[in-house]
Amino acid sequence: MLLVEHFSKLIGHHTYQIVDCVDEQFRVPCTAAGINQ
Repeated sequence: MLLVEHFSKLIGHHTYQIVDCVDEQFRVPCTAAGINQ
């Protein structure tokens, strides 16, 4: 969960959505979509 925490600091607000997606399916498209939004 260290990577997720690091990303959360980099992204900031979109962490919850990205973490949710990554934690559920762990896919890149999901993360990219979250960052884009």
